Amino acid sequence: MELISDGKPLYLASEGKKTFRLIEDWKFKHDCFTPILVIPEGYKSDLASIPSWIFWWQWGKWNIAAIAHDYIYEHGYILGDLEKPGEIFERRTVLRLSKAEADLIFYGICLFLGVRPITAKLMYWAVKFFGRGVWNN
Repeated sequence: MELISDGKPLYLASEGKKTFRLIEDWKFKHDCFTPILVIPEGYKSDLASIPSWIFWWQWGKWNIAAIAHDYIYEHGYILGDLEKPGEIFERRTVLRLSKAEADLIFYGICLFLGVRPITAKLMYWAVKFFGRGVWNN
């Protein structure tokens, strides 16, 4: 696994709530997928959608994983760049994913980024059990 680009999320203070916009493509190479996972520049996310009563989890390494999770929940897919050894093609493909796959990708990226395993597991359970309403919308 490799984080190629975190998209450099830029805070948008004028939005009235916690909102970030990617100023470049977010790219992640995951061992389970042939294409590189991509979220396009310009995508807006609130990063980790955490209730205010657990504010201490509002910021952390998991926010990078939350960008991918938000995008998949919102669209039902993630984009992929095909690659050949030593180079990346800008030929995009659409990878349709289930809610369970989106939640596992979130968990896997959290672990890759160095989020403590217990924290990553708690956040995984939170999106698994409480994210259904968002996914269904």
